[in-house]
Amino acid sequence: MLGTNEDKQPARLSVLRNKTWMGKKFFRGDDGDIQKQSNGLFTDGIVRSLEVPNTAQLANLIAKLKPTDALCLGVHNADSNTVRASTRIKSARIQDSGIQCIARTKDHFSFHDGEGWLLIDFDDKDLPQQITDRIDSNGGIYAVLLRLWPELEHGDFLIKPSSSAGVHLPETKPAAVSGFHMFVRIKNACAIPQTLQALHARCWDNGYGYHLISKSGQQLDRSLIDVSVGSPERLIFTADPILLDGILRTPPPVVQQDGAVLCTLQLPVLSEWSRLRDIDRQRSSAEALRVRAEFMDQQAERHVREFGGTLSNARAVVTSRVQGRVLRDADVLDTVSAGMQSVGSILDAMAQGKILACADPIEGRSYNPTAAAILWQSNHKFPVLISHAHGLQTVYRFERFLAGGQRHG
Repeated sequence: MLGTNEDKQPARLSVLRNKTWMGKKFFRGDDGDIQKQSNGLFTDGIVRSLEVPNTAQLANLIAKLKPTDALCLGVHNADSNTVRASTRIKSARIQDSGIQCIARTKDHFSFHDGEGWLLIDFDDKDLPQQITDRIDSNGGIYAVLLRLWPELEHGDFLIKPSSSAGVHLPETKPAAVSGFHMFVRIKNACAIPQTLQALHARCWDNGYGYHLISKSGQQLDRSLIDVSVGSPERLIFTADPILLDGILRTPPPVVQQDGAVLCTLQLPVLSEWSRLRDIDRQRSSAEALRVRAEFMDQQAERHVREFGGTLSNARAVVTSRVQGRVLRDADVLDTVSAGMQSVGSILDAMAQGKILACADPIEGRSYNPTAAAILWQSNHKFPVLISHAHGLQTVYRFERFLAGGQRHG
């Protein structure tokens, strides 16, 4: 369904400028081949909330982005359009010094009451072969998206190829990369999460949903639509990459369609899509259990190798972490401020009101060094660790604070 512009504020979004580069950097390795380094951390800089009412202005904005820039689909709640921004911990210290500073969290970012830009973040890197074959047999990804969302044919959208697309050495041709960011203007920015969920359900209805098994054996609900990008504070890295050592980039063209603003999508009334998802989950459960068992064995052996102790104690620590989401004192976390630390030493130094950023307890630093944080809010009796790995919020508790909990060294 197409929307109208009546009684709706123009679309807005935010640009965050970090003090150092973000996104992707390409360089030559020791063997002369192309290597990639990614940085998804926004640590300190400024954020501007801007009115971007159409694809022409969005294309102009994206073309001017620098490697220090990223987008957020939401807008901040500060009084002025431009404000200092930092991490949750650092912003609190800056605020205490009398300088207005916000953190990139939902406390400070939201979708505004008006039009907005929905993001379809397509990446075929982890797609199962049967999904890739289905896309190809149905005319390619754009044809599939039109089947999922027919109104797109007349919509207002911009397609920006992945920043990896077209990267190559002078003596080689660009490798084929099909990932892209598709920005679609919709009538109600607050309904961006709901519309993404509706598209995700349509994927399952049409054979484009699947379960991705994580390295710890977790079954992740996935489709062509990444619903995790529908959060107002989420960083979107769409600026051109940094190219070093004579590496070139011949990117595919940006696709711009000047069309109509689209209305919000609703979840299907019938639950057939969720039934299909449950069937697929059951089908992949045996493989997930096998992956989990192998992962836990590897983690226990690594714990003994790096931190000592017996294998039986290490297995207990890993089992508690992976299956129970409970962290023992003898477990270890990778913190931003001090690297690898035992949970016990972290809790010994923890105080109410304190926040400690760290990697996800299972995925580790290689996934995202700040995917999680230990929080001890002033109105809570005990701290918890909250992770946002894989676009999910997972809460870990600490065994020493559980009823009857005993410290395990």
